[in-house]
Amino acid sequence: MAHRAHSRLAERLPAARALLRTTHQRTDSRVSCLSTADTYSTTLNGVEYGGSGYKLAVIKTSATTAYVAESRKAANNDSNACATGVLIYKIDTSVTTGTGPIRVVSNPNAAAPTGNCTTLDMQTWKPGQTFQDDTARIRIHVNSSDAHNDTVWTYKW
Repeated sequence: MAHRAHSRLAERLPAARALLRTTHQRTDSRVSCLSTADTYSTTLNGVEYGGSGYKLAVIKTSATTAYVAESRKAANNDSNACATGVLIYKIDTSVTTGTGPIRVVSNPNAAAPTGNCTTLDMQTWKPGQTFQDDTARIRIHVNSSDAHNDTVWTYKW
C-alpha cells in the first residue's frame, strides 16, 4: 500500500497548487475547503470507491500550505490495505517535487505494522482521534466511520 499511496498523493500536487490559489471557503462536488476561521463537518467517501461524494477535506493554512484529510478503505485496488480510516497529510506547494511537498501526518496512536506493512502504511486516524497544529491554528477530528465513509470535523481559528 505504501508505494500506491505515495504515487496517489503525488498525483494530487497540481490540483493542490490550484486549490491553494483560492482565497475563500470552497466546496465543490469532491473537495470541501476551509480557508477562513470556521468549523465544518464533512462526510468523506472512501477514495477507493469512485463515484460521487466528497473525497477531500482541505484546510488552507497559507498561500502555499494546507492540511488534507481523505478516507481510505480496504476496497477495490486497495482491498489489501494495511489500515483504514482517515489519512491526513500536509501539502506545501513551495517545496519542489521529490523533496517532500506532501507529507503524511503521523498518528501517535497508530497500530504497529505487521506482515508487509510499513509504519507509513499504518498512519490512518480513527473515530475519536484528533490532529491539531497549534501553529497553523487548525484541528481535524475524526467523528465517525463506516465501511464506505468517514466523517471529519475541520476547525480553523
